Amino acid sequence: MSIISSVGRRCAVALLFLLALSAAQGEDSLGRVRKAVERCTLDQKGTHPFHVKATIAPSLARYNDSGRTGEVEIWWRAPGEFRRELGAPGFHQVQIVSGGRVWEKDDGDYFPDWLRRVAEALVRPLPLESSAAKGIAPDKERVLMGSLYLNWEKPLPANMQPQKQDVALNDGTGLFFYDGGLGWGALFKDYANFHGRDIARTVTSDSPEVMAKLVVLEDLPHVADGWFDATASGSDIPIRTIAVDNAPLADTVSGPVPVPVWPEVTNSRLTGVVWVDLVLDRSGHIREPFAPISDNPAINDAAKAYFSSFQFKPVLQEGVPVQVVRRIALAFELHQAK
Repeated sequence: MSIISSVGRRCAVALLFLLALSAAQGEDSLGRVRKAVERCTLDQKGTHPFHVKATIAPSLARYNDSGRTGEVEIWWRAPGEFRRELGAPGFHQVQIVSGGRVWEKDDGDYFPDWLRRVAEALVRPLPLESSAAKGIAPDKERVLMGSLYLNWEKPLPANMQPQKQDVALNDGTGLFFYDGGLGWGALFKDYANFHGRDIARTVTSDSPEVMAKLVVLEDLPHVADGWFDATASGSDIPIRTIAVDNAPLADTVSGPVPVPVWPEVTNSRLTGVVWVDLVLDRSGHIREPFAPISDNPAINDAAKAYFSSFQFKPVLQEGVPVQVVRRIALAFELHQAK
């Protein structure tokens, strides 16, 4: 009996040691992420007032007909006090944030999500809504080819676990290599110093992929009176984009949900999950290209046609329609071809 008790105590001690080691590793990883945020973020307390301008274009020649070209220009005086101008084919926005107020003028009904993602990543590589920024320890971590990879996962049906959130830091420099989650994410490179901040001069994001190149990063120049005035008249209702994780189709689609028709398959997986991230405008229309991912790639084309046929219900936030980045997961059951 004493031998068993002794073994049990040793096992308990070993378990506590492993748990403490795991917690210490998680804290160390999160500490490294926090340091990267402090070094790489422009939009934070203590940053020298700046003016930044970036041009955006497809990162590869095969995406040249995607229409994804544009500009981002930001004049920043302090956290919560800035002016931002964005432009892309069919859309232009001027936004002023100051004193807790937002003044916005939009030319175009749809705010391209690829433009939004790049504009935000230029000044804040890791968003505040990320698990890492909230101090949540990663589910997995590893060092591979000179980078530290952290992963936060959320299980879905049929044992499918798509990567929910990722952060990768260059193990040598401690700077962001890439990060991503629902509605955000980018790859960062070509870092250069700006008043003690290490700022990526090249940011790539989305699919089809776009690349933003900083062409101006300088001290905030003299600006006209009222440049940061968010109290002026003539403001539009700001266009907002929110992220909505996996939700039942019946709760999100206008009208009855049709039964999907899947192709017959040979010698491949018959059950599993297909999932997709969709970008919807304020009327519920799909507005960005998307590519389903599934446990059986043989159904991806059918899944794309199925999701493309839907008219989604508009989503309201505080009574105002918003754009939505929505994740949908759907279980499938196939038939074996004879």
